[in-house]
Amino acid sequence: MTNLYVLVNKKKVILKSFFFVFQIDIILNFRTTFVNKKGEVVTKSKSILMHYMRGWFLCDLIAALPFDVLYAVNLYTRVNGLISAA
Repeated sequence: MTNLYVLVNKKKVILKSFFFVFQIDIILNFRTTFVNKKGEVVTKSKSILMHYMRGWFLCDLIAALPFDVLYAVNLYTRVNGLISAA
């Protein structure tokens, strides 16, 4: 019993660590400069934001979403909807 508990907790810690790393990645990408087509290093915050939003932001956002939490919220709203309808 104890070994199973330890395994489950290790899995949760690992998953939370991954989500944390992905969230840090998003924050850092909003501040990371890039080189434009002219070969110039872009340092303006608004330009960096727009470049990231047009590029990898959606992919990074999907990777950073805690799907287990979203699934639990979805189940909770379904159950509450069924209970209130009854």
